[in-house]
Amino acid sequence: MSKNTTFGQYYLLLYLLLMVMKVSAINHVLCASCSLGFFAVSPEGESLKEQVTYCLDNLTKYLAANHLPHTACIRQTYFVRAQSNEEVRQIQTFITDFSFKKLGMWVPLSIVPQPPLGTSSQLVAEYACITDATQIEQKTAGNTAYLKISSPAGTYLSAAGLNKYLPVSNILEQSIDAFEQMNLILKAEDFTFGDIVRQWNYIERIIDFTDNSQHYQIFNDVRSNFYGSSTFPHGYPAATGIGMSFYGIILEFLAFKPAGEVQIIPIQSPVQTNAHQYSPQVLSSNQYTHISCIRSTPKFERAKAVIGPDGGILFVSGTAAIKGELSASQYDAAMQTRLTLQNIDNLISHDNLERNGIQRCYKAKPLLMRVYVKNPEDIRAIKSIVDEYAIHVPILYLQADICRPELLVEIEGVFQLYP
Repeated sequence: MSKNTTFGQYYLLLYLLLMVMKVSAINHVLCASCSLGFFAVSPEGESLKEQVTYCLDNLTKYLAANHLPHTACIRQTYFVRAQSNEEVRQIQTFITDFSFKKLGMWVPLSIVPQPPLGTSSQLVAEYACITDATQIEQKTAGNTAYLKISSPAGTYLSAAGLNKYLPVSNILEQSIDAFEQMNLILKAEDFTFGDIVRQWNYIERIIDFTDNSQHYQIFNDVRSNFYGSSTFPHGYPAATGIGMSFYGIILEFLAFKPAGEVQIIPIQSPVQTNAHQYSPQVLSSNQYTHISCIRSTPKFERAKAVIGPDGGILFVSGTAAIKGELSASQYDAAMQTRLTLQNIDNLISHDNLERNGIQRCYKAKPLLMRVYVKNPEDIRAIKSIVDEYAIHVPILYLQADICRPELLVEIEGVFQLYP
């Protein structure tokens, strides 16, 4: 993007490019903002190879149709039906090799065992792209590969699939290992945990207990230990902590150091307590006393804005039917879905954005949403409500346990901020 091109003109150019694209999954393509674009595909095909080919074909068509220079995919996440850790590893090996041949470069990748709902496909895919990179470097810290991306908006670090699954290890060891990988990447680039704008945390059997310690609480305590080495002038990351049936811990993150007039602004909710300020009443148990942070709070913001003079992007964290810090009292999926969407509306409202320091009159438009559903039998009720809320928006419906036993649905999203 040239110095004379405004963010508003940038949006318009991207919109026009997308309108002329002849991609079979055109309804899954998202416009970009702050140089980031997001692309989601629910594939066709019978075999795994056919479905992955369909996803990557549509990605390469998107990249080819976007004639802005230096366009590339910087993260790929596949949500898969799988029955074992070994099957996940086999899928990861296949897609890693196949995507490298298809894209001509290595791209950070996660294979998440969360079965897609509303489709018979074995997987669905989500891609993050950048449209104005001036340089993309594949780098390694320790044994962990990642991308460093330079752009006029600033410098990004993108990493995915941070995981060291060992059958004999536990959630504590897996969490520590994944955060150590993240820490090595950040230190190698003179970044800190305070530079992370968006983080995804996939946690095996998130609400189960091992040795009288809840998996999510173990994870939160480890996260607090690592975060304790950093300051957070722009607030904690936007984040999602969500369950999966197996495969230990998987982390993905996007870190960002802005340039010029681009700002990073944390967004608090007017109706939900900051998660990092929860009282002990809503925290669970962790008996691993050699962790210095015991029963610590989840360290994330409700949303995070990356915004320039004429617009930006808003990462909305995983959101559920919680008011204040307490969960909805009704064990009803439709009711919880409506309350969750109300929470998101309150979060992204103009008044709330202004209250949190975004002074210009910006509106928030959904670009992509993920909906995590605890019980597959609730998908019809949940989908009808969310589809009506976000018409023509790509939505991934995934089966996953939520971070509290009483919660049935969780929703996250990427929103465009525009005047």
